[in-house]
Amino acid sequence: MENINRIHETLTSEEKVSEMQNGANWFFWIAALSAVSSIVAVYDSNLLYSLGFGVNRLVEGATLGYIGQGWPPETIWVGAAVNILIALVVVGFGYYARKGSDMAFMAGMFLYVVDTMVILGFRDYFGFLFHLLALFFLFKGLLGSRKRFDPSV
Repeated sequence: MENINRIHETLTSEEKVSEMQNGANWFFWIAALSAVSSIVAVYDSNLLYSLGFGVNRLVEGATLGYIGQGWPPETIWVGAAVNILIALVVVGFGYYARKGSDMAFMAGMFLYVVDTMVILGFRDYFGFLFHLLALFFLFKGLLGSRKRFDPSV
């Protein structure tokens, strides 16, 4: 009932920043789950496979292809390192999004939408649903970032 009474109140500056930062924190969650998924994939486990990037699967597939052509098995760690670098780029998006950069939100979300299409190409529907959930919260963070400059909200 108290939420109905607050419907016409404007958000405080702290609430607007908190909403933005909560959305930006999803970049950190996505990167952490992706890095853990990449490291776990080195040990042939599919435990967190759906929570990683679709691009991670492409890198892992290429790495396994090189190993199949006679490269040493340690090559799989090169693929894991590339995947961790990709996760660090996502951490960069999160860092700048927490500081209020709408461009970081939009660029990160664009790349994550592309990755969502890659996941869908692998027919990983659980991973696709996780990507949609993360995109929802990233979008809420972008809206929170935009509200900071809107005096009517």
